Amino acid sequence: MNNVLKLASVLFSFFLFAGCQSDDTEDQQDQITAVEEVNQMAVIDDNDSVLNDLVFQSFTEEENLNKSSNRSFLPQCASVLVELNANQKQVILDFGVDGCTINDRYVFKGKIVMNYTVEPDFTSVIIDYDLQNFSINDISFTGKRTATWVLKNQNGNPELTVMVDGAVIINDAEIKRKGLYVREWIEGVFNGNWGDNVYLITGNWETIFPNGNIHSSEVKVALRRELSCRYFVSGQIELIRSTYEGVLDYGDGTCDNAATFTTTQGAVVEITL
Repeated sequence: MNNVLKLASVLFSFFLFAGCQSDDTEDQQDQITAVEEVNQMAVIDDNDSVLNDLVFQSFTEEENLNKSSNRSFLPQCASVLVELNANQKQVILDFGVDGCTINDRYVFKGKIVMNYTVEPDFTSVIIDYDLQNFSINDISFTGKRTATWVLKNQNGNPELTVMVDGAVIINDAEIKRKGLYVREWIEGVFNGNWGDNVYLITGNWETIFPNGNIHSSEVKVALRRELSCRYFVSGQIELIRSTYEGVLDYGDGTCDNAATFTTTQGAVVEITL
C-alpha cells in the first residue's frame, strides 16, 4: 500500500542518520537493503489483503449470505465457474491471461480455485484455495492456502482466518511469507453493498527474503479498514528486523493520509501517506 510504502522513505532517512555515526560500509549497505526489503514487504501486504478480500467476498456472495444475487465487486471480464458434487463445491474465479481490472487499481490474472464442503447453515467452513498462475499487478502468488470462515465469532461478527505458507514472486525474486491474517467484518454485514464494509484486521507474519533476511510483523492494535477510504484509518503494526524496530500508527479513526512511525528509541517521525 502507498501508506506502508512511505515507511521505506522514513526508514531510509533514519538509516542515513545512523550511517553518519559510522564509517562502516557494510552497515550502510545493510541499511539500504533493509529499506528495499520494507518496500517489497509493503507491496506483499497490500496484495495479500486484496487477495483475502477476493476470497471473503466470493464465498459470501456464492452462498448468497448477503441475500443478493449480484456479484457487485467482480468485473465483467472475470468468469465464475461452479461445480457441485454431492456436498463438495468448487468455485473457480478466472481472470484470464490478459487480466481484469478492479477499482481502477488492481489488475488480476490467472485463477483462484476454491474448494469447500457445503454446510446447512455455514456457521463454520474450511475453504482450501489453489492459486493457479495468479497475479495481482504482475506480482505472482504461488501455492495453496487454507481459510476458515466463521459466521459468528466471539463478537457475533463474520470472520475469515487465512493461514499462509507460500511465496510471492516480485521482479523474479521469490519471497516467502508465513503467518496468519484474521479479518473481522464489523459493519455493512450482509447488506449487499461492499462500499460500506468495515473490517478489523489482526494477525502476525514473517517475510523471508532470498538473502535469508527475515522481517517480522505483528498487529498490536487492530487495523481498521473502511472500504470507503483508501487508507487504514487506525491501528498499529510492530515491525522487527535485526537493524530496526518500531511501531507504525495509522491514527485515531480519521480518513486521512497521516501516520507516525515510532522507533524503540522513542524517536517519532510524522508520515504523509
